[in-house]
Amino acid sequence: MKKHKRAQLGMIARIVFLSAIVGGSIAVISTVFTGEYLNRYIASLDDVTEEQLRLAEEKPEPVPGTFEEAAEKARESLLPSIAHLYPNVSTSLAPGDEIGLGVVVTSDGWVVTTDRLFTQVFPDPTSLRAQVGTRFYDVDALVIDELTDAVMLHLSEANSLPVIAFGASNTAAAGDLIFIGSEQGGLSPSAVVNPSFWTASVQVAAEVFTHVFSYEQVDYTVGASVVNSNGELIAVENIPLHHTLPFIRSVIRSGEVSRASFDATVIDLYRVEPAATIEVQGFYQGVYVVFTTPGGSAATAGVEAGDVITEFGGEIVNGTESFAEMISSFNPGQTIPLVVSRDGEFIELVVELGEL
Repeated sequence: MKKHKRAQLGMIARIVFLSAIVGGSIAVISTVFTGEYLNRYIASLDDVTEEQLRLAEEKPEPVPGTFEEAAEKARESLLPSIAHLYPNVSTSLAPGDEIGLGVVVTSDGWVVTTDRLFTQVFPDPTSLRAQVGTRFYDVDALVIDELTDAVMLHLSEANSLPVIAFGASNTAAAGDLIFIGSEQGGLSPSAVVNPSFWTASVQVAAEVFTHVFSYEQVDYTVGASVVNSNGELIAVENIPLHHTLPFIRSVIRSGEVSRASFDATVIDLYRVEPAATIEVQGFYQGVYVVFTTPGGSAATAGVEAGDVITEFGGEIVNGTESFAEMISSFNPGQTIPLVVSRDGEFIELVVELGEL
């Protein structure tokens, strides 16, 4: 019995001894391999360039590229076309005498700006001078758009002026990079906060605008131009370009304010009262006609209350906003085809636009 126990103890001792040897060997082997790996890694660092180890420093890339590229586009497009506005005085003018800004929209001297200053202080165009580049010009015409508060000025004897590029202001989105012109040739980066450009009045046929285009607050002067990252004009202060384009076009064409009118009250389909929803069931696009002005353009064309306007000028009508944009893109007197749905039937009509 004692011999058997001694044999068991001897076997256990040998197992423990062998385990210690194996464990030690594994530790030694592990240490050797770990050390070898570290040596190889350290050696490999000698082949790594500083460029590979450097942390990325690139900024987020707004269209059309880097921030610096967008800023350069804005500088090249906007700054040469800015008109610096001054009072027309006999004394010499200094940068501190600047009263506002405008931006050149035609090479022969039409400039667009805003009405926060002119009707009260400078209603007479001859009381103003403008500087584009290094040259001063007298102002010989001033036209105000009461609908949008935009102002067009004409510079006397101007020709071959640099003209700002126009952008698609109705596609601006919250967070978009923009640049705002400032006094003395400055340029301030900012971002769109609210891209909702208007509320179309229910009482007038999508022809009354409430400007809510806004951007991160920066210091800017009267008439500051807003350009997108492509250097294209999308607003003058808080007036979106597509609101004032009909005004700009009509002034360039005739020297007067002229806007097309549809002469009907329209609302978005989701605003239709529940009792009338049967008349718009199945429609996801279009505007609902609430009322047509007797003798007006829409009524004369055959448009009736309860119609759903689905197409205008060959374009799909998505709602009151797109419908207002469509109307504003035409001139008074133009005849435009449209499609309405009435009692389950699509009817093609032609409307001759009136003048607002």
